[in-house]
Amino acid sequence: MTTGRVMAAMTLLSALGAALLLARYGHYPSLSDSWSYRFFAFRFRLDGVMHDFGTVRTYGYPLFLWALTPFSGFSFSRLAAVAGGVQWALHAAASLLLARGLRPLGPAVVLGTLAGLLLAPLGLALVTDALTEGLTLPLAVALAALAVRLAGPYAAWRTESVLLAGAGLAAYALMLRPGNLPVTVGWHLGILAAIALAPHWRAMRARMLAAALAAFVLAGLVVWGPQLAYALREVGTATILPACNLGAFQFGIGVLLWKYDTIVTAAGGTPWFTVNPLFEGTLPVDEALAWYTRYPLQGAATLLAHVVLPLGPRSPFVYIYDLDAPYGLSLRALQAAIAVFGAWRLLDHLRRARGTAWRSWTAALVLVATSCLGTIAITALSAPETRFLALPMTVLAALAAEGAWAAARREARIGRMRLAASLAGAAGLVVLFSMSDRLGRADYAPAALRMPDRPTGCHFTLEGRGGGDAAAIARFEERMRAVGGSP
Repeated sequence: MTTGRVMAAMTLLSALGAALLLARYGHYPSLSDSWSYRFFAFRFRLDGVMHDFGTVRTYGYPLFLWALTPFSGFSFSRLAAVAGGVQWALHAAASLLLARGLRPLGPAVVLGTLAGLLLAPLGLALVTDALTEGLTLPLAVALAALAVRLAGPYAAWRTESVLLAGAGLAAYALMLRPGNLPVTVGWHLGILAAIALAPHWRAMRARMLAAALAAFVLAGLVVWGPQLAYALREVGTATILPACNLGAFQFGIGVLLWKYDTIVTAAGGTPWFTVNPLFEGTLPVDEALAWYTRYPLQGAATLLAHVVLPLGPRSPFVYIYDLDAPYGLSLRALQAAIAVFGAWRLLDHLRRARGTAWRSWTAALVLVATSCLGTIAITALSAPETRFLALPMTVLAALAAEGAWAAARREARIGRMRLAASLAGAAGLVVLFSMSDRLGRADYAPAALRMPDRPTGCHFTLEGRGGGDAAAIARFEERMRAVGGSP
């Protein structure tokens, strides 16, 4: 079978999986964050774009959902379905574009990358869900495809157009969620590194630097300007990030917990805490980072747990309706194998990265490395959910699949010792994940975290500041019913 036909078969299989997941979300909808994004999107529809989205969110994802409301009507469930379908379509298109750009590296790289992007269960479950991560993945893949395109020869104005498109997507990534900062930084670092190192840009480095700076400024004004104007107008703060200081709280919760999930009960979304057994006492929220230096061994173990435990989820879904689903162990085993074999394949590529041939791919390599390492660093300091590591886990899936294709084509060899060590490592991870389950509980109250006396500036809506969010939501639901909606 030709490479093109295999790519088509993968895309069709992914589309089938996406359709099944969208049907599943219709019966088991996502709550909490997903609901709030749709809430703000419909408020944009009712009251105008950029109308009161509080101080906890940025405008990027509500704006994306608002653009889809003409196709969903005033229905929360239909909007989630439309968003999931559009996100999958964008993800598939970006993945095919990236795979096409990787053709000079051979069929194994093309097919492995596409399989990791389109068929990995966690990624597929995320891109079909109405959450910021569901749009972050296709956006990151699109940036990678643009960066790969820059590995080719310079073409007047076409190369500059790619720089501008990439800067726009990188700026918008930050407006989707502040946790996408490594993606934004990764794009611009990749461009600067390519200007310095890529051989095909040697003759026009000054032109490329000017174009990159112009693209950064223009994209920042267009994409970050509305968030800055909103913050100045509504809360008097000059920032392109949420005015609510959630970072300190996230770091504090990260000390208390090793992992965080959301289970769905009759009462709605309920937190499921994997408690940090190495923490004792109380912790002022402003001293969370100092705890790691005060207790270096416990701190190092906590940072490692934050990064490792999300690799072994019992469910591919953010909102878990069945914590002990029958497929849980199989999913864990698959994810552990992906992590181990993906890491081995990464080491293989690093060992073979000799000479200067890689310099043409500088922009893409720096983008991927910065995005993954930055995401891991942020996750290590917070109380992570599995979705926080979506980007590194997707890259590991692509590497593992590429290694499998290379072995099948006899372009790479997996020795018996490595195979045995990899399987043992994956099994060890599964045991570790299962042991951590014993620390999970729903009745944990993080009272050990002492919040500051000063106001945090965190408001779900500005209309409901001071404790009136319930009334604001009730008024919204009444207006939705008036237009025939289903809140």
